[in-house]
Amino acid sequence: MRKMILVVVLLLFQSFSVFTEEKKEEEVPSPPSITIMKIIAENPKFPTVDIEVNVVDEKDVPIIDLKSDDFTINDGKQFTGSEITLTPIEPEGMTAYVLLIDVSGSMKEEGRIDKAKDACAYFIDHLSGNDQLALMTFSDEIKQYGGFTSDKEELKKRLSAITEVGKETRLYDAIHKASIILNKIKEAENKVMVVLTDGKDSNEPGESGKGSALIFDQCIFEAKMSNIPIYSIGIGRGADKPHLERFAEITNAKYYYSPTADELKDIFKEITVLRMKGDYSLTYTIPNSYLTGVKEGDERKVDVQVKYKGVPNVTRGTYKVPEFKLPTEVKKCPWLIIGVVAGFILLMIIIILSVRRRPRRRPFREEEPRPGKGDVEELEERVPELKKGEVGTGFNLGDYETGGKRPIRGDVEPETVTAGVADDRKIEEYLEEGKTIAYLRVVGVPESKTSLKGHLYEMTKEKMAIGRASDRDIILQGDDYISRVHAEVRYDQRHFVVEDMGSTNGTFIYRPKKDDEFVKVGRAELKPGYLIGVGRSYVLRLELPKEVVGKGGTRVM
Repeated sequence: MRKMILVVVLLLFQSFSVFTEEKKEEEVPSPPSITIMKIIAENPKFPTVDIEVNVVDEKDVPIIDLKSDDFTINDGKQFTGSEITLTPIEPEGMTAYVLLIDVSGSMKEEGRIDKAKDACAYFIDHLSGNDQLALMTFSDEIKQYGGFTSDKEELKKRLSAITEVGKETRLYDAIHKASIILNKIKEAENKVMVVLTDGKDSNEPGESGKGSALIFDQCIFEAKMSNIPIYSIGIGRGADKPHLERFAEITNAKYYYSPTADELKDIFKEITVLRMKGDYSLTYTIPNSYLTGVKEGDERKVDVQVKYKGVPNVTRGTYKVPEFKLPTEVKKCPWLIIGVVAGFILLMIIIILSVRRRPRRRPFREEEPRPGKGDVEELEERVPELKKGEVGTGFNLGDYETGGKRPIRGDVEPETVTAGVADDRKIEEYLEEGKTIAYLRVVGVPESKTSLKGHLYEMTKEKMAIGRASDRDIILQGDDYISRVHAEVRYDQRHFVVEDMGSTNGTFIYRPKKDDEFVKVGRAELKPGYLIGVGRSYVLRLELPKEVVGKGGTRVM
C-alpha cells in the first residue's frame, strides 16, 4: 500500500513539474523583428555611418520605447550604449487625433476634470507641426468643440471652455461618433483616438440611467474596420477596465490605468510618442584604427542587434565605402616644417610654369553593370517603346508638377542630340560660364505624373541629385520605389556618370545597341541616348546641346 501511495505521489510531482516547465516556456516572449531600411555612408561624414531601422514585435506592433543600450552594432568593431546615437524617426504625413473626454458627474470628484484638462493641454503642446486634433466630450450629450486644427492656442482655448458636467455616461455612442468623424479626414495618413473616462457606459448592467443606444460590439466596429487605434485611459476604481482594455486590444492600441487623476500627465507623455512607427536612426563613428587597409569601393557588412524584453534578434546589411582620407599626426619637427614649406614653394613654381598645360587626369573607372535583381519588369516593358524613339519628342512644356522647380526656362525647347562625342573643352567652358552642358529628359513616368513626360532638366553644374526629397535637383514623386536620396548624374573626368547613392531599390541603365534589358548599376558611364531607370516607372534620357557635340549627332527636335 505504501509503495502504491509513493508511486502516485511521484507521478503527481512529475506531472506538476512538466506543467510548470511548459508554462515557463509559454512565458518566454518572442524576439522582436528588425529591418534595415537604409545605410548612409557618404563623404565627407564617413567614417560616421547612419543606419535607419524599423523594429516591431511579433504582432507587427511598432516598438517605440527603445534606447541606445538596446542596440548593438558590429561594423569591424562592436558599438554599444553611448557609442551609438539613437534618434526616433517621426513618420511622414499628418496624424489626426480625437481627444474624447468624459464629463459626467463623477469627474467632478478629486478635481478629475481639471487635471484631465491639464494633461490634455500638455498633449496639445507636444503635437507635431502638421498634426491636427479635435476635442469631444460625452455625458448626457456628445459634443464636439470645433473641427480639426493644428492651431495649439485655439485648441487650448477650446479646452478651457469645457465646463459642462452631466449625469449619464454615453461612452459607446461617443466612441462610434468619434470614429465616424476621424474617417472623414481623408488627408490624414494616421488616425488616433484617445478616450478618458472614470466610469462605465450607463446602459451596462448595474448602472442607472439611459446610457448609449449602441452596445459594445456595435461601437467598436467602425474603429476596427478603419484601423483607428483607441488608446483608453481609466481613472479610479470605477472605470470599466474590462471594456476599456478590449477597446485597446481590438484596435492594436494600449490601455492605461490611472488610480487618481494625478497620473494623467505621465500617461499623456507616453502617448505623445505613440505616433512613431518603430523607426530609428542609429549613428556611430568607426575609429581610424579599424580602417587600416580599407579603401574606397570596399563592401562592408554590418550586423545590427536589438534586444527587447531580454530577447535579442539580429539582421545584416551592407554598404560600399565612399572616398575618404584618414587624418595623420604631424610631429613638431623643425626639419619637417622646413621640408613642407620648401615643397610648397616648389609646387607653386611648377604650377606657374605649367599653367598653360592641361593637367593629365587619371583614367575613368566604371563599375561593370550587372543584371537587375529588383522589381524592374515595368522598366523592361518600356525598352521596345524607347528603342523606336516614340517618346521624348514634340512635348508641350505647359503645366506640370516638379515640386516648384522649372526644368527649362522659356517656352522654346532647345535642340538636343542623343548620339555623338562631346567636346570636353567646350563643356568645361560652359561649366565656367554657367551654361547648360547636358539635359535629362523624362521619357517614362507613372500614371499619376503624365504631365511630366517629355520635360527637360538642365544640367548647368557638375552634379544633378535625383530623389524624392525636396532638396533634390530632380524631384521624382508618385513612385514609392524611389528613395529620398536615390542617385546622382555627374560630369566627372571627361565622362558623364550615373551613381546610385545607396537607394533601397537600386538604379538601372539601358545602353542602346548594347543591352537587351535594363541593368542594375552602382556607378556607370553615361553617353548621349543612354536611359536611366529610377524606381519602377521613371525613365530619364541623357541628351546634349548640339553646340557641345561634334558632327554625327542624332538631333531631337
